[in-house]
Amino acid sequence: MMPTYSPWLGVAVLVIVVLVVVGGVAITAAIGQIVSRALGREVGCLVGGFAALAWIWLLVQIENAGLGVYSLVLIGVPLVLTFVSRAGREWRADRS
Repeated sequence: MMPTYSPWLGVAVLVIVVLVVVGGVAITAAIGQIVSRALGREVGCLVGGFAALAWIWLLVQIENAGLGVYSLVLIGVPLVLTFVSRAGREWRADRS
């Protein structure tokens, strides 16, 4: 017989995933902006990108502890896309 789960379990998992995504984007963006103000845009984007990679590495460690690959994809992909698009926008702005 299959175990039955409360619908609130799905809501709780969704809230946790959203908090981790928002927190990861906010933390890595803040790091990139602080470094950008101090050392310039290029260095800030580079450091922000490495911060995003470090965040993803942390999530991989959590996934290795048994959370599941789907939560890793849901959390990691938006972070990478955020910094790739930001770096592209800033690069285009510098060229024009």
